[in-house]
Amino acid sequence: MSALLCVTINGPISMNITGIFKDVGLTFAGFLFFSDAKLTPTNAFGMGLSLVGAVYFCVKKYQSIKADEAKKVKDTKEKVK
Repeated sequence: MSALLCVTINGPISMNITGIFKDVGLTFAGFLFFSDAKLTPTNAFGMGLSLVGAVYFCVKKYQSIKADEAKKVKDTKEKVK
């Protein structure tokens, strides 16, 4: 039920990005806690790339939301004049 609410409010891409954060965290924890898993440069690069992409999406989404809010405020001020 909470996943449906999250998708309804934030959208499916945001839910996917949240899953990427979770997956990167769990993979990193696996490397820390289990001695049979070895962190290779390729694994580290892939995890880093996933994390950078997810953070980039979050920043752009936040900037987009703030720009939309600023436009709404500007439009409201123009209507009042």
